[in-house]
Amino acid sequence: MLRVLASASVSLSILACGGDQHTSMGPGPTPTGTPSGIAILPHSTTLGIGQTVQFGAMLTFPDGSMSQTPVTWIATGGKIDDSGRYLGGPVSGNYQVIAKTSNGLADTATVILGVVISPAQSIPSVVAADPAGTTFILQAGTHLQQSVIPKSGDRFIGEPGAILDGQGVTPFAFSGGISPYASNVTIRGLRITGYQPRFQHGAVDAGGNSPSDATTGWVIDSNEVAYNGEYGIRLGNSARITNNNVHHNKRLNIAGSGKHTVIASNEIAFGNYLGAFDADFEAGGTKFTHSDGLVLRGNYVHDNVGAGLHLDLNNINTIVEANRVDHNGSEGIVLEISYKATIFNNTVTNNGWFDPRNRYNFIWNAGIGIHASTDVEVYGNTVSGNYAGVVAIEQNRSKDPADFGPHVVQNLYVHDNIITQETLPRTAGELSVGAGIATDIPGNTAIFTSRNNRYVGNTYNLGQNLHPFAWEFGVRTEAEWKSYGQDVVGIFNH
Repeated sequence: MLRVLASASVSLSILACGGDQHTSMGPGPTPTGTPSGIAILPHSTTLGIGQTVQFGAMLTFPDGSMSQTPVTWIATGGKIDDSGRYLGGPVSGNYQVIAKTSNGLADTATVILGVVISPAQSIPSVVAADPAGTTFILQAGTHLQQSVIPKSGDRFIGEPGAILDGQGVTPFAFSGGISPYASNVTIRGLRITGYQPRFQHGAVDAGGNSPSDATTGWVIDSNEVAYNGEYGIRLGNSARITNNNVHHNKRLNIAGSGKHTVIASNEIAFGNYLGAFDADFEAGGTKFTHSDGLVLRGNYVHDNVGAGLHLDLNNINTIVEANRVDHNGSEGIVLEISYKATIFNNTVTNNGWFDPRNRYNFIWNAGIGIHASTDVEVYGNTVSGNYAGVVAIEQNRSKDPADFGPHVVQNLYVHDNIITQETLPRTAGELSVGAGIATDIPGNTAIFTSRNNRYVGNTYNLGQNLHPFAWEFGVRTEAEWKSYGQDVVGIFNH
C-alpha cells in the first residue's frame, strides 16, 4: 500500500545512485527576500519495491509565505524521472532524498523501500525467500498466527493499522530462534497481540536464558505490544527498546537479561492485570536479571500489579534515569540482590498501595527500594505519596547466586531527593517510613554502623508523620534520625 503526501505542482528530479543530478523549477511567482528554509514533501515514506511516489519541495520565508524555486535533488538510491516521481529501486533498504538550493539551504527525506507482505501471505515464507538484510513492509490489516525468525539485518515495518494477532495459540511473533541468532533486526510500527509465549518468553523474544544466549542489536521501536501471555518483550544484548506502548501483558510487560541494552521512552502499564501470577516471584511491569549496563530512561511506568521497574538478581552498572513511575501495586523502582546502580531524576508517586501480596510491614512497597544490593546512588528524585519513600532492606540472601560479591546493603548514598511522606498507614501496626534501613537478620548492626550507608541533604515533607524514619531496628523521629548522622544538613518540613 502506498502512503503519499504529495505536492503535485512542484516538478523536480532526483539523482539515482551512481547517476546524474538534476535541477528543475516548477511554475509559480518569483519569491522576494531571502528564504529561511526548505521542506520536502513527503518528508518520509514507505514504498514497496516497484511502487512510486511524487516528491515536492517548497521554500519558506520569514513572513510565513512559501514559494517554489530551482532546487538540486540528490538521492542515495533508487530512480526518479524528470517529473519528480521517485520510481524506487530493486533492492530494499533505507534511502535519502536531499533537496539543496543555490544559497545552501537543504532538507532530507527518508524513503524506506521494502518487500510488501499482505495479511493473506505467510510472513515466514516471504522472509525465507529473501536474503538477510531485507526490509519487509507489513500492510495494514490483521496478520494471523504469524511466527517469524528473522535473518540478520532484517527490518519489519508496519503500515498504520498493521496487526500481528497470535489468537491465543501462537508462541511468538518474532524470535531469535537458535544459535547463531539473527542480529541487528528492526521491528517497528506494529500492533502485536494475542500471543501465548512459553514460560519466561515474550511475544517479541529477543533474549535467552543469559546474555551469552541471546540476540544482539535488535531495535524494537514504536510498537504496541499488548494482551499477550507471559512477557510482552524479552530483551537481548545491545537492544534498543524505544517508544513502544507495552501494556496488559499477562505476567510482565518487558523482562529478561542482556548487556548494554537501552529501554527508553516507552509506556509500560497494567502488567499482570489479571493478577494471575505471584509477584513474589515475578509479575508486574518489568523484571531484569543478569544485566550489565542496562539503561532505563524516560519511561512512563504505571498501574502494574506488582513492581514497576524491578531489577532482581545480579544486575550491575544500571542507570535508572528520568522515568515517571506511578501507581504500581508494589515498589515503584526496586533493585534487588544486585550491584552498582545509579537511580536519578525520576518522579515516583503513589506506589505500593495495592500490593498483591498484601505486604504492608517491614518498609516494603517503597517508591524506591534497595534490597540487599551494593554500591547504589539515589539522587535528584521526587518521591511522593508512596507507601514508603526511599528505603533499603537487608535479609539473608546468601543462598542466592552472587556474581560480584555478597548481597548486602553497602555504600548506599541517598542524597538531594525530595521525599514527601505525609500519608499515614491504613491500619494499626503498619509503617509509614519516608527513609531508612531495616533488617531482619539478628545482630546485623554493621548495616547501620560500618557499611557506609548514608542519607545526605534530602528534603522531607512529613506533615503529621512523627516517626518517618527507620534505623537500628525501629522507627525514628527527625531528631533521632539526625542523631544517627543521617541528613544532618537535610530540610524537614512538617
